[in-house]
Amino acid sequence: MKWTFALMLVTAGLHAEPLWQDQFDSNQSLSHWQVLEQLDDKDLFPVQTKSLMIKNGALWFKPAKSGWFNDDVAPFIFREVTGDFDVRTRLKVTGVTGEMPQSLWSLAGLMVRQNISAEQKFAGRHENWLFINTGIAEVPGQTVLESKYTLNSKSNLRLHPAQQGWVELRLVRAGFAFISLYRYQDKDPWQLLDRYYLQQMPPTVQIGFNGYTASAGGPEDLTLQVDYIKLMPPQVKMFTGNHAKDWYQNVSSNRLTDFATSNAEVLKLIGN
Repeated sequence: MKWTFALMLVTAGLHAEPLWQDQFDSNQSLSHWQVLEQLDDKDLFPVQTKSLMIKNGALWFKPAKSGWFNDDVAPFIFREVTGDFDVRTRLKVTGVTGEMPQSLWSLAGLMVRQNISAEQKFAGRHENWLFINTGIAEVPGQTVLESKYTLNSKSNLRLHPAQQGWVELRLVRAGFAFISLYRYQDKDPWQLLDRYYLQQMPPTVQIGFNGYTASAGGPEDLTLQVDYIKLMPPQVKMFTGNHAKDWYQNVSSNRLTDFATSNAEVLKLIGN
């Protein structure tokens, strides 16, 4: 297995500087981001963001009643990224007035989505995305990590017990492989949550923050607070810019999502 990876992967520096980062310490930060509902037909992307602001050195975001599921979309604040990436953020989900959302299915976090046209959205069955969220799902008072992906507008999700409060979330892309990770403290080792092999995702995708609340009913009750986000140069690279070469290299050599590749091996390859 190790020699296969050695041939497949090109590693970047272990202590590289971020390609870009946002610490949300200025109102100018918002000019670097796009809001999904502001881009196209409001009937296809209805206004669902109640508030979005920079306050006390953080991004503060409150969604209206909404949900990410199948063809349904919810608030999404993003930047476009091309190629392999390693994106990390530190964030916290609370209720509007309390430390925990009181309405079920109120979650927010880090998302990767394929851009689609208004025509594709109108036709349906074109939504492709994945995210790692935190918040409240089906059980009141129980914080979870939500690991969800959608292919051609068919959503699948898994829920994992989690701690309430600040959490670092991370998404790594190496070609067709996407890895989601989390940790609670800066010095903690990363915990691998899920691995996806998504050949449908194009080289250029949208990366940013999603949130939704009360998708099963009840009052709107979610606030997302983001401390920072940074895009690191990936330690694992699969894209070269040659489409045919990249496709073959992925389908023949990308083992990051194989069952035979342990989580420990993946963590070693993608780095800390």
